[in-house]
This record gives sequence, C-alpha cells and structure tokens, in this order.
Amino acid sequence: MAACELWRALPGDLLGRGILRLAGVPVSRTVDVDGVGRVIVAEDPRLARWLDAVPRDPTAMTFGHVVVARERLSDGLVRHEAEHARQWARLGPLFLPAYLIAGALAGLRGSGSYEGNPFERTAFRAADLPTAVRTVAGYDIGR
Repeated sequence: MAACELWRALPGDLLGRGILRLAGVPVSRTVDVDGVGRVIVAEDPRLARWLDAVPRDPTAMTFGHVVVARERLSDGLVRHEAEHARQWARLGPLFLPAYLIAGALAGLRGSGSYEGNPFERTAFRAADLPTAVRTVAGYDIGR
C-alpha cells in the first residue's frame, strides 16, 4: 500500500484489527476487492458481542480493510461489505462521521437511518441486493 493511501486505510484498519485482537478471533479468509486490495474477513460467533453493541444488531461491519461478522457471510453480503471497504478507501478517516451524519439525515427525512443511508443504498446496489431485504436481527441479506 502506498504511503499516500495509508492515511485513508489506517484508522479503520486499526479499529478492525483491534476488535479482532480483543475478541481473540483469527482471520477466517481474505478476499480481493477491486479498487481496495485484500480485505480481511473474520467470521466468528465471538464477534457477536462487539456487533451487539451497535444499533440494528448487524450481521457484519466493515472497518477499513477488515470485515467483522458473527457468522459465515453469503456471497451477497461479502459484496455488500466490500463496497463499504471501497467507501472507507475513498474517504479514509472521514468515512465513519460521514456515514453517521448521512444516516442521521436520512432518519430526519423519514426514510430510515439505515434504509435511507446513501452509503447503505450504494452497498446494496453494488451487491445487487434490494435495500428492503433484511430481518429483525439486522441486515441478514442473501443467506
């Protein structure tokens, strides 16, 4: 990774790798993502406690080049999370605040802080999955 790209990846990567280390979870697999490079995917029930602390109780979350998931992800959900890795790569440390602000604005508009979030809509389109497909437990899509 070039030094000029490091500033964009570093905050998310450190957060993701820190969660894996604290949870004692090894890397399950890696995937190559166009425009991003190698992305770590960690799929383990021990990550549930970290994901349970997040509103909407997600199945997976992406931090830079690291995807943390409570269970094995479908191909569709891996594509969805890969798009979030691309978003992190483009925005770097600005991604998380931009994501949260976009969700808050979508919620205020009445379209739902998750369903109306443009980052999520883009990820669903990239994965070729409908935005509305989800369960009560979060966004269990494509299993």
